[in-house]
Amino acid sequence: MKILLIGDYYSSNLGDGVICQTVEALFRSNFKEIQTIDILDISGRQDFADNRTHFYNKNRLKKEIKGLLPSVINETISYQRTSLPNYEINDHYDAAIYAGGQLLMPYFLKQMITINQLLKKKNIKIIYNAVGYGKFYSKALIKKLSTIIDDCSVQHLSIRDGERMLDRTLVKKQVHTVCDNAVWASEIYDIKKVENSQVIGLGIMYIENKRQTLISFWRDTLLLLDKKGTNWKFFVNGSIEDYLFAKEILALHGCTDVEEYLCPRPETPKELIEVISLFEKIISFRLHSHIISYSLEIPSISIVWDDKVRKFFEKIDHPQRCYDYHNYDSNLLLNDLDAIKFTEADRQVKEMLKKEVLENLQTIVTLCRTKKMGSD
Repeated sequence: MKILLIGDYYSSNLGDGVICQTVEALFRSNFKEIQTIDILDISGRQDFADNRTHFYNKNRLKKEIKGLLPSVINETISYQRTSLPNYEINDHYDAAIYAGGQLLMPYFLKQMITINQLLKKKNIKIIYNAVGYGKFYSKALIKKLSTIIDDCSVQHLSIRDGERMLDRTLVKKQVHTVCDNAVWASEIYDIKKVENSQVIGLGIMYIENKRQTLISFWRDTLLLLDKKGTNWKFFVNGSIEDYLFAKEILALHGCTDVEEYLCPRPETPKELIEVISLFEKIISFRLHSHIISYSLEIPSISIVWDDKVRKFFEKIDHPQRCYDYHNYDSNLLLNDLDAIKFTEADRQVKEMLKKEVLENLQTIVTLCRTKKMGSD
């Protein structure tokens, strides 16, 4: 069996790489009939080294003007201006599988339309594994997404979050729900948490047009952590923008020794997991910092910037650990941080979610065993 695995594999947000590599490893270790797994990065990157450019503090005026436009206009312009890589896809695959992550969103729509058209021409089955659904403002783009999802070439659709936002008047295909496959990260990468750590990890994320709000959040949080005598350290999921923002916050806080208060920027998925394994607990923004810490059995407090973060915490039975960065009580947040633990009940839920992931992959492999589309 030969599979083409599609995802944002080499993204600078290394959580996507963790997803793709975890899914690849789960296929290889659990389904021996799979002889070949090739990778197609949806953005056309060839390596993690392709992530060295950044847009932090660049084109500030242009971004501010863009922020004044209605979301539907920005979304439409962005879609129209999306440049496409030159995708080369052979015709010998039994199936093409989208590995997961928030791929059902405007940012990836044009790429998916192009890839799916190429796959359909070659009679290759298309499968979506544990993908997330992002926010759409344009009804025209929602219709485009619905058209490719409902196409007969798509044999299976499993979603990790956002299933309620799918326009069921347009999408008729059955939707399966499954946890993000990165809950397997600790086992797949053979990385365990550092025992007896007393350092709190603070996961930084830079959000365009939210700079001052984010600076205020971290200023309040750091002042209270310092007052309590808590050891803390910033970390990022790989993004250069996040890393430079972390440096800016440290400078504003009067921290001159960057290495003491900021982990080196990870450049591979494994390095990201190794960084998170250093902490006793974390407070963080990015979704996969939480999924990885959960896999490592490190308890976490989430700062919600997207509904997908809240959905994950609902799935692991801890919705109370979600805080809004623009409306929060720092004292309450840190009191909750002191109280949280990874319990035996958490471990049981985690094992259930891991089992759910494998069952969904088994369903996918069963579909891959059938004849190619259009074959006699």
